[in-house]
Amino acid sequence: MNCSCLVEPWDGETPEFYQEKMVVCRKPHECVECKRTIEAGEKAEYIAGKWEGEVITSYTCTECREIAKVIARCGYCIGCLWDDFCVAVREYEDEIPWTPIAELSKQARDKVLEYIDEVWKEMEK
Repeated sequence: MNCSCLVEPWDGETPEFYQEKMVVCRKPHECVECKRTIEAGEKAEYIAGKWEGEVITSYTCTECREIAKVIARCGYCIGCLWDDFCVAVREYEDEIPWTPIAELSKQARDKVLEYIDEVWKEMEK
């Protein structure tokens, strides 16, 4: 990897257009990354873009947004954050770079540590 990201940077198609903004949800939405329900009244990142002729919109919870900004600074495929992160954890094994994870808020850090725990349990099987 040529950057300081914990996940491999996305090198896919550049969108024809792309917009991201923070919103307060008026109704529940599913986080495109962790699949939890973002409740009405919660803040979320709203993304709209057009890739390969298809318009895609998504919502990302604040924890996954924060995690993506820290562990995937060089970019990632929307909707693949946790799959890519789990692959990276397997590759790092016991030598995970903890410095970026320490930068996260407690809620985001707890979410990352939970995923690391799950990957390690799978690896033990």
